[in-house]
Amino acid sequence: MLNFEASTGTGVMFAMACAVAWSLLDALRKRLSTDYSPATILFFISAGQLPLHAGLLWNDGGGAITLPFLFWTSIAATLTLTASLLLIRAVQIAPLSLTIPYLSLTPVATLLFGWLLLGQSPEPVGLIGVITVSSGALLLNASASEWLRDPLHGIRRERGSQLMILVALLFAASTAVDRRAILHASEPLYALVLNGLIAIAVLIPRHVRQELRRSRTHMGILIAAGFIGGLAMLFQFFSYRSLFVAYVEAIKRAGGNFLALGLGVWFFGEKPDVARIAAALLMSLGVALILI
Repeated sequence: MLNFEASTGTGVMFAMACAVAWSLLDALRKRLSTDYSPATILFFISAGQLPLHAGLLWNDGGGAITLPFLFWTSIAATLTLTASLLLIRAVQIAPLSLTIPYLSLTPVATLLFGWLLLGQSPEPVGLIGVITVSSGALLLNASASEWLRDPLHGIRRERGSQLMILVALLFAASTAVDRRAILHASEPLYALVLNGLIAIAVLIPRHVRQELRRSRTHMGILIAAGFIGGLAMLFQFFSYRSLFVAYVEAIKRAGGNFLALGLGVWFFGEKPDVARIAAALLMSLGVALILI
């Protein structure tokens, strides 16, 4: 097992690193979504992580595979598989700036799942942060006038945003389940088994196997997606050693909001308006309050 001093500082550092890595991976998903189905993209992201996790496991060990570990890992694989496919679909049909920021709802739901499955309870200021995050998310797709007329108009307008809200709930549940599974094994062992199960599952559809035959033209991007995904997952799991799962999600989404907007502009020519930028800032304020 990898050994380092588990402190609030290292937890925040790993959470910030995983925010950057997940945001880069979101941009690569967006790029690949024009050429591959969500299942094929997920296969490469999952399978591409296996060498990294296997190498760490070989070097450091990771404990035995037990029935409780397999139980929680199977649940996590199902949740992660469903959420990941829906996430890729969401960014296929809507701009990054109208989808990825909605993942800031994840800390809201993670507070609940963290309490139910892990016994982690937020401070009162964290609840204020949750309300702020939720308000910012609802404002994201609506201008001020639209919000006054119909607060839910923005969400109803964008199918990608609707899918991303469901993704946020699924990721919140899987986050708490991740932590439960890691209690029974090391982070690299859990990541290896989890991604192995997901990679096998997405190979079942025939169209995925067919698309694999023409993947050589994008092999560089596919390898990068797998490696960055592996780093993002490990950074996130390492941060759980010293931070509540909801706090990790808060830090991750705060950075992700800004990076999603920036990457959408720089790489895909998206033009978020002032209202959407203000909404992202409001969500970032909310997740910051959760950390106080």
